[in-house]
Amino acid sequence: MKTNTVAPHKSSLGLDANLVVLFTYLSMHLFGWWNWVGLLAIAGPLVFFFIEKNSRFVKFHAVQAAGIGAVWGVLNLLFSILRAATRPRYSFDWVYGVRSSGWGAYTAIGVISTIVSVALSVLMVYMIISAWNYKEVELPIIGPIARNASK
Repeated sequence: MKTNTVAPHKSSLGLDANLVVLFTYLSMHLFGWWNWVGLLAIAGPLVFFFIEKNSRFVKFHAVQAAGIGAVWGVLNLLFSILRAATRPRYSFDWVYGVRSSGWGAYTAIGVISTIVSVALSVLMVYMIISAWNYKEVELPIIGPIARNASK
């Protein structure tokens, strides 16, 4: 990951640029935890991208937050579909009564989705701390896209 430090400055919104970036990441993060609404996680950063006129720093982080939000939303949707597909099935047996099976895959997918969500939350905290210190950290795939979009 490539890191670039930017001089402290104001955004066109009248706030410090690092504060605007904080709001950008937080707006993405709030929607990121909801399963079906998670795809809307890119909306908040894109709003900041389009209303910012001067700061390339804010635009860079807005695109990067939207990219992370898109990945998070798609993963949440995928995990929701997988959990619905592996939901335990119930059957009735005349001797033993109601029995269920299939808890293994359902539980494993739930644990994996929680680990992924926590890892993305840790990444968000790292990005917020870096942005607060006016650093642009380019993530492997999303970073070059954000760099080109912020020019």
